[in-house]
Amino acid sequence: MQTKDNLEAWRVFVSVARTGSIKETAIEQNLDMSAASRLLSSLETDLGFPFFDRHSRPMALTERGQSLVHHAEQLLAYFSQVNEIARSLSGNAVRYKLCYPLNVGRSNLIEQLNDYKKIDPLLEFDLMSECDHEDVLSGRVDIALLPYRPPSKGLVMWSVGKGLNFPLATPAYLKRHGTPEKPEDLTNHNLILRTGRNYPPSYFLSRGNEKAPLITKHVVFTGDALSCKAALMSDAGIAMDLSFDLCRQEILRGDLVPVLNGWHRLPWEMTFVMTARLQDNERLMQFCRWIVERETIDNVARWKPMFLKFGGETDIH
Repeated sequence: MQTKDNLEAWRVFVSVARTGSIKETAIEQNLDMSAASRLLSSLETDLGFPFFDRHSRPMALTERGQSLVHHAEQLLAYFSQVNEIARSLSGNAVRYKLCYPLNVGRSNLIEQLNDYKKIDPLLEFDLMSECDHEDVLSGRVDIALLPYRPPSKGLVMWSVGKGLNFPLATPAYLKRHGTPEKPEDLTNHNLILRTGRNYPPSYFLSRGNEKAPLITKHVVFTGDALSCKAALMSDAGIAMDLSFDLCRQEILRGDLVPVLNGWHRLPWEMTFVMTARLQDNERLMQFCRWIVERETIDNVARWKPMFLKFGGETDIH
């Protein structure tokens, strides 16, 4: 079989076109770097022209590579669509990849999936975390709950409401550094911030109709939600992006304390996304409609009672 007839080679091409890196593509496609590089080179040899300028960093498409990439994406999408339809018609258990943020407690997610098994016991999910819309577009994950609303191209999207929190600190940190009362006080404190490829960063704080920029001189840690929580619990600083759901028990025990008198980061725009190539799969669409309705209710229940308990505004827009 010629390489041009190998779908894996086309997946490598499309991935490198998006990431600009054979190394990132190898990780994404679960290949050795040498194997990914060989597939790409063999595909170029079969077709008789280079797809990329390998001297640029990140790797840039040549003019002919640019003309080809959209058609390659369509090829992979059509194959995936045929495969998904065949799987759904087989009568056997079907598995999809579902991603939820780490800020969403897993007990709620497991409860949701167990409830849906009563409706469709043969629909199963591999659970993932910390994905973004680019992972959905690339096929690394099929459905994802995101804390932001991404560009709509290639995606089907459903809003499930907002998510709110308060900045959190340990009593030990506040005893040593004092308690900030207003946003400008944060310039004298260490901050712990969430980061990610498409994660919506904390640039502003709000309280009711008030809004203020987040200004700090000391960011002591950035990372994923679990790493930020570990830094927070070690008394390293004030965490701006951790959810009530992730820190509920620590807050109730008094191990963590909300600060800033009702000021909080701008709300997360909680959004379910699915790759558009799966929208003709009625079985999966039925699950999406169900989980969107359920998550719209569960999402509010995860943050609103505690938000109001600690002085949050009652009218959230």
